[in-house]
Amino acid sequence: MTPAEYLKRPYSRVVVPEADGTFRSEILEFPGCIAVGDTATEALANLDNVAESWLESVLARGQAVPSPIEENEYSGKTVLRLAKSVHQKAAIAARHEGVSLNTFIANCVAEQLGARKAATTHHHINFSQQNNTVIFDHNRVLMTTQTTAGSSPATVATPAPAAKSNPWNR
Repeated sequence: MTPAEYLKRPYSRVVVPEADGTFRSEILEFPGCIAVGDTATEALANLDNVAESWLESVLARGQAVPSPIEENEYSGKTVLRLAKSVHQKAAIAARHEGVSLNTFIANCVAEQLGARKAATTHHHINFSQQNNTVIFDHNRVLMTTQTTAGSSPATVATPAPAAKSNPWNR
């Protein structure tokens, strides 16, 4: 595949406003593939140029190009190592709630991901279609655009609700 063909795939593009008024954009699946611009639109346009160069470099070295996050398959299984004290606290909390340790940890992860999504402070963006972009700062989503073939972008600005407290700080 050529770099242009790779860039047609649904890679996760994120634009973040910087403190100095500029914008940083990146493709999450391409480590170090970052561009900047004076506007969000300029940062995204610059990102396409940087991503093309990034891909050319990866291909020239014979390295594998990462798949879009959306195309990865996950088994639902992971190995997790905890400090002994954290393992003990989690086991006690699970017993107190009347669930298995596995269920307790899965629920904690799900709860934390929900809190992060609500606060829009987490940089992982899951896209359902290519050419979607989320622009956010640490307090709220500034703009979400969704473009599909033959349509114009839809833009939504959404303030984030307050984040939940961390259950580990009790």
